Order: sequence, then structure tokens, then C-alpha cells
Amino acid sequence: MTGARFWCFLHKMKTVITVSAPREETRRQDRPHGGRNRGPLGRAHRIHIGEDDMKVLVVGAGIAGLSAAIALQQKGMRCTVIDRGIAPLGANIGLHSQVLRAIDSLGILDAAIAAGVTSDILPFAATLDEAGTFWKYQTRHPAELSHLPPSLSISRPKLTRLMMDRAEALGAVIADGISLTALEQTDEDVTVELSNGEARHYDFVVGADGVNSAVRTQLFGETYMPQDPELAIIRWMFHCREAITPGLWHSSKGDGITVVPTSDNTTYIASTFDSPPGHLASDADGIAALRDSFSHYDTETFRVLERHLDDDASVIVRNFKTVMVDRPWHVGRVVLIGDAAHTVLSHLAYGGALAVEDAVVLADELSQNRPLDASLSAFFDRRWPRVKAVGDFCQQIATRQKQWAPAQELIAIRHAAVDVVYQGY
Repeated sequence: MTGARFWCFLHKMKTVITVSAPREETRRQDRPHGGRNRGPLGRAHRIHIGEDDMKVLVVGAGIAGLSAAIALQQKGMRCTVIDRGIAPLGANIGLHSQVLRAIDSLGILDAAIAAGVTSDILPFAATLDEAGTFWKYQTRHPAELSHLPPSLSISRPKLTRLMMDRAEALGAVIADGISLTALEQTDEDVTVELSNGEARHYDFVVGADGVNSAVRTQLFGETYMPQDPELAIIRWMFHCREAITPGLWHSSKGDGITVVPTSDNTTYIASTFDSPPGHLASDADGIAALRDSFSHYDTETFRVLERHLDDDASVIVRNFKTVMVDRPWHVGRVVLIGDAAHTVLSHLAYGGALAVEDAVVLADELSQNRPLDASLSAFFDRRWPRVKAVGDFCQQIATRQKQWAPAQELIAIRHAAVDVVYQGY
């Protein structure tokens, strides 16, 4: 169904979906007052909303929120994205398998390929070398995805910028420096209170505001608070022209290190380490843990890494938090996606991918000819088995890695996970 036909259908079926016409104050100006321009990442725009358009507020301008804005705009909806402070976090993101199909549907695949590095290897498909320490990458690519690269590595700030540009080109409004403080629903719309003192009205709200989601708290109270898995992760991007062997490395001490080239002279390193309950891991903690892990490997790759890892290395260290909302992710006209609904560990490098998939599936379900609640229920039904499986596999790998499980067992878990990840979303 085309966008025009879909909105014509909505206009005729308002008694079913109860999409209200925009209020006068929101039709005058769609960008909330007081929002900062995005500065170097782009500029904010104003758009005019027609009476038959569904107005959507997206809370959060990370990968999940921007993907949602793009996907929903492509279906004819009108999105405003707010964020209390747009600052893309993270060093690198690996995109592979089905998520590249989602990226392609958002219209940014070519730009992402140009800004990143493609590869014919997959980070979770591997075999052991004879010494039982190095996980050689395998190429396992479904036939239906043969028109896409098996894997794409790109910096998170670059991907965020591409998504912002695409969302704005489609007409989305992005307002920086504004957060949600409260929301109230009726049968016809959602009234949101913003940090700038405004109250605004939307037909639909998407909570894409991460693991510490304010929208999730508005919907479910303290039922789904972030959990501490007693793990932290260190990510390190460094420039090096010496020979580095990419792959997944595993030692008998229970650690695992990911080594991924991101350009001819840039390499991305990631590793997890234990962090006591309630302890906020520091950069120094991460560097010390990484040095200890390097010492477990007797190969030239890790001697090179040791020479480059000094006390002032530019690293990103974060404590993990996990969330898994195990019930439908919507209440009325408000829905959660991405980390706001499900924050998984990084052991399959697929958390960001799940968020992009969420956005594409949400837009697809909302464009069907049925009541809003039915579409949101169908969205959860499509996403939950996949999200739950990825989360369970990540937790299983983390648990067995802490128990110093043999590499063969960890690879077997990863290969079982591959079968899930390769399935269509």
C-alpha cells in the first residue's frame, strides 16, 4: 500500500485507530521551543503537518531513534525526534547479516559502505586454529543476502551522522537539548511535557531513549530497572601500520578479545572484564584488564598491541547494564524499541542491529490496515523471539566465559546463535 493510500485509509478509519488532527499550537511550529541546533551534525528544520498525517514523537536520537524516524517518515508519518544531548557514544559498530538488509531499506547503505569498511568475514562465525586460541573467521552468508556485503564496520559517530542527515532529508525534525518529563494518554492522542516547559500533543510516541529509558519508567514504573551483570567492556580504536591478525581470540584464562580492522591503518579492539557489584569501571581499570589479557597470548599480534597500549590510550570503558521487557513493549499509544526495551550483552555484537531491525519492523507493522493496538501487538510478536534468543545466547557466552569454558564450547554457542541471527526479522 502506498503512503497516500495508507493515510487515506487512516482518515476513513479514525473511529478504529482514533488518530486525531494536530492541535493548533503544534501546527504552528513542530520544533519544540528552546531546542538547540545540532551544530556540526546538521541543522534543525520546521515542517508543516497536514490533518491526515500521523504525528510521531521519537524520544532519543541514538541509532534506534534515528532508525525509527527514517523508517516512519518513509511510510508517510511525520516525526519529531528529541534528545537531551546528542552525543554519539561508542567507537565502532559492526553490521552484518540481516541488519544490512534493514540498513539498505533505510536508504543509507551506500553511504555507510563509503564511510566504513566492508569485509567478507563474520565476527561470530569462526573455527579454532591448531593451538586452540585463535578463532579464524568464516564466511557464512545467506543466499538471499548475496547482494549485500557480509559485514560492514563503521564508527558510531559516522553512522549517527548519516542517519541524522537521512532523517532530516525525509522531513523529520531533530531537536537537541530537550527531554521528556511526563506523558499522559487519551483515546485520541498523547500529551507530553518537555524539559523546556512545553506541553505538546502527538498521535504516537516511540521511546528509543536507551537502557535508562525515561519512557519505560513512565509506562512500567520500576518493574524493568537496569540490572548489573558485573561486567564491563573496554573498546579501543588505535592507528597502527604493523601487521595485526584480525579475529576472535580466546585463552585458557576465560578472556576473549575481538580484533577488527576498520581501515588500512586503524584497528578496533574490544574485550569484556569482571567489574564488582556497584563499581563504576574506569579507563584505568579497562587498560589494566586489557594488558592482563594480552599477556595470555604468545603471538606477535599481542606484542604489537602491548606496545601501543599506554596509560593515555584513548579508550571507552562502560559498565554493562541489561534490560529485558518480557511483555508487549507498548501501552496505549506509546511503544519502546531498542535498548529501552531490550539491552543485551555485546558478545554477539548485535545489540545495535536489533535496534535498527526494531525500527524497520515497527514501521512495517504500523503501515498495515488494522487498529493501532493490533499493529503494536504484532510488532512485539515478531520481535520478541529473536530478541530473547540473542539476549540468551549473549548471556550464555558471558557465563561460560567467566567459568573458563573451553573455546570449542563457546564457538558451538556462537554457531547456534548464527542460525538465529541469519533468520529474517
